[in-house]
Amino acid sequence: MATKRRPKRSSKKTTPSPLPMVVRIVFTTIVLLVLGGLAYLAFFSKGPTLSGNRAREIVLLSFSEAGVPATEVNSRIGDNGYPIFQTTMKPAAANRFRKILKQKIQGMNASLSTERFGNSRLVLLKSGNETWRIILKGAIKKKYVKKPRHSTTKKKVPTHPAKGFLETHKGEPRIAIILDDVGLGHMKAFKKALNIPYPLTFAILPFRRYSRECAAMARGRGFDMIVHMPMEPDGYPREDPGPGAIFEKDSRELIEKKIQAAIDNIQYAVGMNNHMGSKATSVPFTMRVVMRKLKAEGLFFIDSRTTAETVALNEARAAGVPSLPRNVFLDNSRKPQDIKKQLEIAVKEAQKTGYAVAIGHNYPETAGVLAKELPLLDRKVNFVYVRELVNEAGKPN
Repeated sequence: MATKRRPKRSSKKTTPSPLPMVVRIVFTTIVLLVLGGLAYLAFFSKGPTLSGNRAREIVLLSFSEAGVPATEVNSRIGDNGYPIFQTTMKPAAANRFRKILKQKIQGMNASLSTERFGNSRLVLLKSGNETWRIILKGAIKKKYVKKPRHSTTKKKVPTHPAKGFLETHKGEPRIAIILDDVGLGHMKAFKKALNIPYPLTFAILPFRRYSRECAAMARGRGFDMIVHMPMEPDGYPREDPGPGAIFEKDSRELIEKKIQAAIDNIQYAVGMNNHMGSKATSVPFTMRVVMRKLKAEGLFFIDSRTTAETVALNEARAAGVPSLPRNVFLDNSRKPQDIKKQLEIAVKEAQKTGYAVAIGHNYPETAGVLAKELPLLDRKVNFVYVRELVNEAGKPN
């Protein structure tokens, strides 16, 4: 029986047609292009986001076009890491500013919203995950209360504790708050105070562990600071004013040398007040030397009034140094309810005389009360830096 021969297998392998592979490549490319285009449109449909420098430029330019120069706009870094801008504007100017700013961010991935607190407006400029805060003091018109035509109440004339101060004040009652003993520690309290969106003046003790660090932080946030100059108390040596203190026995040369060293240590200081000093501030010679040195350095002086026998204001006036006294101590008691009461006393003093200087300390309790109460009291008074009060109310004749 003859066997059938099997056909020989071809040694050549069959190759697939290249067409399906090309189709897949083309299809994938089209899909990627479509997705990329959609992503591009999604990202840029709202316009480009604002960068930090660009946002600052737009805000300051809007202020300028609304009639407020950049020199009148304070800025500091807020707790979110972005700038807080603050200035004082009349309601009409504030509305003009917001209108200009809104026009400038058109076509950008940015939004504008406004909140009201007291007689101020808080404008929030948002872009992406970034938020810039703009505080417009005085931007809300206060309600007009019609007074009786024939009033029997006598108008009170503001009085001041020393001759040479201005006798009248225009505008709202004003309060300047000073926080003493900065530089000793309590860094948590200090950082909390730095996030309060109101003008605070930090009185920094020289030659302490955190003195320079606190000065740099306050400066970076746009706050004012003064030298909290250690001076001899009546209770010395039981009460120690600390390094670099001025004593009654010090010569003129030594006093001047100590003041210069303190100023060099707190380089951004715009003025000075006394730490302790119930003895030193009652000695005419000592205060005379202090004031003449401050006059030469262009600094003002705030008398903390740690003694009723103080001659600091009289010597400051004689030397031509702008100066004011402390009106209220906020935290002799560190209980929050007591600090709140003292703050209310400061408000009443400001309403009575036109202004008040309130001194507290770098305590957690004080920072907590200020953070809570200042936005509420903002309806009654205007909070300012102490240098603003001194420049108007504390100039000697």
